[in-house]
Amino acid sequence: MKSTTIHVSVLRSHYRIFVLAARLVRKECGADAPNAVALIQFQLINRTPGGIAKDYFDCIGDCAARRRVRVALPRKPRQPSREMKAGGGLRALRSVHPEDVSRN
Repeated sequence: MKSTTIHVSVLRSHYRIFVLAARLVRKECGADAPNAVALIQFQLINRTPGGIAKDYFDCIGDCAARRRVRVALPRKPRQPSREMKAGGGLRALRSVHPEDVSRN
């Protein structure tokens, strides 16, 4: 599936908040700090629908609606079961080291 890019309009006053946040991050991280656009993208990436809904209800103060929203966590891929090796995977017991040829 192709990813689509959409353009979202942001009010100048809202964008200014991200610019100020980028300055705060730059004070701590230095030259590696993200800019305002990167901070906005960070807010949008890897979010779940339930998480976004819960954040919205937190902001407007509707605790009852927040509790009704279920957040489905992505399932971890199931790992294949490990097969047992013959003999339980233990090494064969040896009474003589292979380097010791004098005891043949």
